[in-house]
Amino acid sequence: MARKTRRMARETRGPARTFALVLGTAYLGVALLEVLVGRWTAGGAVLLDHEPVHNTIHWLTAAALLTAAFVRESAARPILLGVGTVFALVSLMGVFARGTTGELLGYGHAIPWVYNWIHIATAAGALYFGWPTHARTGMPSATRTA
Repeated sequence: MARKTRRMARETRGPARTFALVLGTAYLGVALLEVLVGRWTAGGAVLLDHEPVHNTIHWLTAAALLTAAFVRESAARPILLGVGTVFALVSLMGVFARGTTGELLGYGHAIPWVYNWIHIATAAGALYFGWPTHARTGMPSATRTA
């Protein structure tokens, strides 16, 4: 009986792995759309724009997130923390140095605001699901009480 319980626990997908699977699939789709569609605008706002540097980052992000989706939950969290930290830094750069961020990503102009919002959401989600939790309660370690 104990052996069956351990096997079922191993097969259960936790929140970090689930988040990584969903977001990894989304970034994979975006990277593919950038290659296939190129530039996509709506109401004057750039929703999708293919730049080789930025597209490569999307492929690498998808690879990291999908890797996190298929490892143990405890191994997925540090990957999410890494992705979240990088995207938090990119978000800060995108807000306070839009032109520089756009240049680094290969645009030659300021990064579109919609990208900043996506980067902020990615950072927030990855940091939230990557944050270590208390094993029994599921509460973040910093908030548990004695």
